[in-house]
Amino acid sequence: MTETAQQIAPEADTRRNLLDLGTKELEAAIADLGKERFRAQQLLLWVYDKGVDDFMEMSNVSKDFRRGLAERFKIELPRVAREQRSKDGTVKWLFEVAGGDRIESVLIPEDDRITLCVSSQVGCAIGCKFCATALLGLKRNLETWEIVGQILHAKRMVTELYGEDRRLSNIVFMGMVEPLQNWENLKSVISLLQSDFAFKLSSRKITVSSSGLIPGLKKLGAESDVNLALSLNASTDEQRSQIMPPNRKWNMAELRKALEEFPLPNRRKITIEYVMLAGFNDQVADAKRLASYLRGLEVKVNLIPFNEFDEVDWKRPDDATVVRFQNILINSGYNAMVRKTRGNDIDAACGMLQRRGDPQARKKAG
Repeated sequence: MTETAQQIAPEADTRRNLLDLGTKELEAAIADLGKERFRAQQLLLWVYDKGVDDFMEMSNVSKDFRRGLAERFKIELPRVAREQRSKDGTVKWLFEVAGGDRIESVLIPEDDRITLCVSSQVGCAIGCKFCATALLGLKRNLETWEIVGQILHAKRMVTELYGEDRRLSNIVFMGMVEPLQNWENLKSVISLLQSDFAFKLSSRKITVSSSGLIPGLKKLGAESDVNLALSLNASTDEQRSQIMPPNRKWNMAELRKALEEFPLPNRRKITIEYVMLAGFNDQVADAKRLASYLRGLEVKVNLIPFNEFDEVDWKRPDDATVVRFQNILINSGYNAMVRKTRGNDIDAACGMLQRRGDPQARKKAG
């Protein structure tokens, strides 16, 4: 009878989750076991490429090594508490992670790509006034395995939903959270995403979205080559401070300097995200000020008409206002796109994650 890793596990399971190890950490762990570096590459291929969760099924690894791995490590993904599918094809998962905490991630299929919007914290501390996740407050940062597990589940589901010829092509760290507050764990996840033995994604396919925490932006630029999306959402400091508390610490002049200094690989641009709130930041004067503020920066602009929800009074601007704003930016020389709302019927649209996903957490936050 063939043994399984679960049968080999000690009674009191104190094993570390293998998904908690980035590429360098995994290589170090394998070296501690007296094995060569290429064994780490074999493990990455089995877990992330072939989707094997049991060490004893890894047939090109010696039985003794497999037993040693099973005694020290486990492979566990977050539990899927609920799956919702939108009429537009968007899929949202509510995951249960350590301690019973719950997080959400969203799969967005398109003709030329399949994008996963990933969470890296439980709740969010930033407090943006137009975001449902802000109502929760921040409980904690997610561990590496809790982030990787969302991606690995989505990768497997893409094959199940769309067939072997489609693959998870883009990752956006946006979801619930301020990713740069969890940079060390995020960096480990990015190492797996870029590994030729794991997710095999180029840096062009990975985006980190931030509210503009300048120390975090500096780390992101210095320690990785992935894309940056900056959530700006205002054309003046007065506006931005009203809806985005980080602006009270790092104003728009300081933020612009950080953007000027952010290293960009050839032909890359920073994405400027701009949530449009009716009557607040969507007027002609706002568009002109935004165009002036961005002058000289390598950027493209992503306009996001507000997705309304009951807990706040903000409203979505009408289509004519959005188009007028977009045209001012285009005529000023910018690539300005309007983000198409996806998954609105399952609260999966931008700014709506965890609106109904975890009522207990929302009750505590309120």
